[in-house]
Amino acid sequence: TILWKRNIADWHTRLWPLKSGPAYLPRRLVANNNVIYVTLGLDAPLTALDAVTGKTLRTYPKTELTDEILYHSGVLYLVRNAVSAGRDGVKADVKTVSDIRKEATSRAWGEERRFVMAVRAESGDILWERETTVLPITLAANDRLVCFHDGTKLVALAPSSGKELWSSQPAERSRKLRSFFAPTLVLHSDAVLFSGGSVKPNDSGGGNNTMVALSAEDGRKLWEAPHPHSGYKSPEDIFVVDNLVWFGATVSGGVDGVHRGYDPVTGKMEREFAPDVETYWFHHRCHRGKATEKYLLTSRTGIEFLDVRKQTW
Repeated sequence: TILWKRNIADWHTRLWPLKSGPAYLPRRLVANNNVIYVTLGLDAPLTALDAVTGKTLRTYPKTELTDEILYHSGVLYLVRNAVSAGRDGVKADVKTVSDIRKEATSRAWGEERRFVMAVRAESGDILWERETTVLPITLAANDRLVCFHDGTKLVALAPSSGKELWSSQPAERSRKLRSFFAPTLVLHSDAVLFSGGSVKPNDSGGGNNTMVALSAEDGRKLWEAPHPHSGYKSPEDIFVVDNLVWFGATVSGGVDGVHRGYDPVTGKMEREFAPDVETYWFHHRCHRGKATEKYLLTSRTGIEFLDVRKQTW
């Protein structure tokens, strides 16, 4: 049953190359209770909609060019671009698929300036705004801090004021950003977990690399571990389930599929298990994995349910 529809005047071109993202588009819509926060156009400001009726509740001023939306404890944290997306998300002189491939490394995936801002969801009041570079989909927030990768290092801001709390030592990430790929950053309790992709990425965008855990208090490195390739044409996996940090090799049926669970603060490997079913396929299904409180939902052959307590696929 369709409850309602809203028109979107301009959106990303359908001519974008196959399996090429852009990976940040899913961050254009967030639902919380009965409110949907969304941009109704590529350059449109942030709008709050009633989830039941679709009616506009509020349009937020000074939020044009918003690329990413997070909601936490009544506050919207946004990444706002400094450059217009243009019609269909590409420049006016871009005419062909070949041109679009080149465009995939410009607006969304370059290191041009951005704005991170905090907006009160109920009133629309802007709490703070900070100009910086932000790598795609690395913005994360909790009660303690707002964190992102600025292209060189991880930066933590105070949620209430936007004041810098700390910045880390350089955090390695792929030097070649591709539109289908993005680093992964997860906040959990006392740790900030980050994997930036391979410094020399392969054709699927990732490659064997390192996951690093930093202290949420001061940004110092707590531990690191090898991070096997877990995404094909998609961002890679870092999940926290059962108070352990989980990731494994799932890029194809030819890799071992072993998943390991690490203590988020000490880095001690607490659990390890291999697939107990046949899961061969030529490669991962091009959409990133997910997780619940009980299962890891990997995308190796279709969607596999990995029970981390029973340690079975």
